[in-house]
Amino acid sequence: MDFLSPLLVAVIIFLSIDTHSLAQSSLCRTSCGAIPIRYPLGIDDGCGSPYYRNMLICSNASRLFLRTPSGTYPVAAVDYTDPHLVVNDPSMWSCHSSGPDDAVLRRAANPFSLDTSTRFSLSSKNDYLFFNCSGESVIVEPKPAFCERFPDRCDSACDSSAYLCRNPPECPDVLADRRTSCCSYYPKASESLRLLLQHCSTYASVYWRTVGANFPPYDQVPEYGIRVDFEIPVTTRCLQCEDVRRVGGTCGFETQSRTFLCLCDEGNATTYCTVDGTYRGHRASAAVIAGTTTVSVAGAVGIGALVWYLRKTRKNSVVSESSGADGPGAIMSAPATEGAAATALRSVLTRVQQAAERCGRSPEQVRVVAVSKTKPVSLIRQVYDVGHRCFGENYVQEIVEKAPQLPSDIEWHFIGNLQSNKVKSLLAGVPNLDMVETVDDEKIANHLDRMVASLGRKPLKVLVQVNTSGEESKFGVDPSYCVQLVKHVKLGCPNLIFSGLMTIGMLDYSSTPENFKTLSDCRTEVCKELGIPEEQCELSMGMSTDFEQAIEMGSTNVRIGSTIFGAREYQKKDKSQ
Repeated sequence: MDFLSPLLVAVIIFLSIDTHSLAQSSLCRTSCGAIPIRYPLGIDDGCGSPYYRNMLICSNASRLFLRTPSGTYPVAAVDYTDPHLVVNDPSMWSCHSSGPDDAVLRRAANPFSLDTSTRFSLSSKNDYLFFNCSGESVIVEPKPAFCERFPDRCDSACDSSAYLCRNPPECPDVLADRRTSCCSYYPKASESLRLLLQHCSTYASVYWRTVGANFPPYDQVPEYGIRVDFEIPVTTRCLQCEDVRRVGGTCGFETQSRTFLCLCDEGNATTYCTVDGTYRGHRASAAVIAGTTTVSVAGAVGIGALVWYLRKTRKNSVVSESSGADGPGAIMSAPATEGAAATALRSVLTRVQQAAERCGRSPEQVRVVAVSKTKPVSLIRQVYDVGHRCFGENYVQEIVEKAPQLPSDIEWHFIGNLQSNKVKSLLAGVPNLDMVETVDDEKIANHLDRMVASLGRKPLKVLVQVNTSGEESKFGVDPSYCVQLVKHVKLGCPNLIFSGLMTIGMLDYSSTPENFKTLSDCRTEVCKELGIPEEQCELSMGMSTDFEQAIEMGSTNVRIGSTIFGAREYQKKDKSQ
């Protein structure tokens, strides 16, 4: 009966295979009907970015649908160059749904809405037309004349002289002979859209599609549909996985832990796929077995030992490229001519990964903001060229000067103290400003909210800055006032998206566990008071000297400057980074 022992081992190993990982060892579908599916989107679980998990569905008839809180909508097109998708709402009016009895113009429509916790957002390129609105409840006026008479109420008017009311796409004369009122209004939030539809018969959404090579605005044509913008989260591991020089794989994630996986023809990897037939990077244990067609008893025992070894060593070692002539690699392979800042970034990303794994978190849950204060554009470009896209600045003048000289896909974070008289310069000068991390009173929140609307920008993500150290010299709201300020931002500023909380360090630019715990406690209180899931409320804490400790205490956003770009000369202490 001695032969039963190795057989039993083989059976145990076979039964322990994770069926989720086995399913992922095949490549993801790259299209749904005629619509291409690429990163960060996915229609198979474990494909694309976990931020968009279960958001898209491909039906048996090969039709693509988007899930939202208000329903499931057919997707007409997806663009990855200017990241957005276009969805159709069958309940909305369009020329195609028009009828001689005006029944379509008088049927109720369900307002379209998005979950603001996702990385989907309504595009500012949408225009909304409302039909047969009650004059007692909705201000329906020719907007130019109304704004001249009542400038303080201008944003509340539904424009009856709008171009699209006079020229609906595809049927410019369809409303001319009807007893139908039409006005155009851009809802600031889903709630304002619902409110309008309580007093209007129905609505239509028209987005402006860019065509040809004409000069703006003549390069845009109106079409029916709702444009939904999405973000492409760029990570060094995904760039490495897709590198065609290494037989590019597909970026995905493990369905249970949501950690990154590089999906390859032969199985799942944590770094990248094969080079000259040699598999690189550690395979997931199930993928190792899945890639084996026949396994002997002795081979099964050997694989079991290898799985045990990988599990044992992974906790204490960074996932790296296999050692070869070029020596061991880190998270990304380093070109021989790489600059110091790019090399430093790789080191930081490795430390971020190690800190996250020490506390059982995924590195994908931590954003690294490379703070380039006082540093030249050439140095920022060096870090950009190795795949990093998130940068931060402390001073309005600096970010306004640098942003136009750098690629537009950079996600800029403003992390310095913001004065009201600089808000317009910041928002107008940096179209790709992704977040303001330093909202510390209602006045600055109101200025940002009004200016976002005035410039026609999409809603801006903001963090509320909290003074967790209690120092009078520090910016930030007192923790006891935190909930009240968050309520004001979330409920009173429709053009701002409350995304979380931020704190800065002590005088020597290092924080203590008490500072981090205070911010975490503030999040718990805010989320309880406003009914927000804690995972949807970011914590921006941790800088060059303390970011690892911050990650271990729950930080989702670390601001790292000198460790990446080198030491800076300060004329006086700066209080933001």
